[in-house]
Amino acid sequence: MSVVVFGRYEEFPDTPEYKPERNRAHELLAQYAMWWQPGYVASAAHDDADLLIPIFYRIHIDRVTGHRAVPDSVEAATLPAPPM
Repeated sequence: MSVVVFGRYEEFPDTPEYKPERNRAHELLAQYAMWWQPGYVASAAHDDADLLIPIFYRIHIDRVTGHRAVPDSVEAATLPAPPM
């Protein structure tokens, strides 16, 4: 399965003007305990942990498209049964 989203990227810089948007983004992401871990761990390994300022952004979606692969009848008949 694949999805392609077309839209406009908008970054929320670390400025007073974007503080409400940055706070809202942080609130939403904070609901997922480990959302920050991959980037943080990579930076902490290089002693840059004190310099971390998250980049928050949104995408204004214009169009979504995608594909879903479905086996044809011959292929489906030859696929092994899924493990139980």
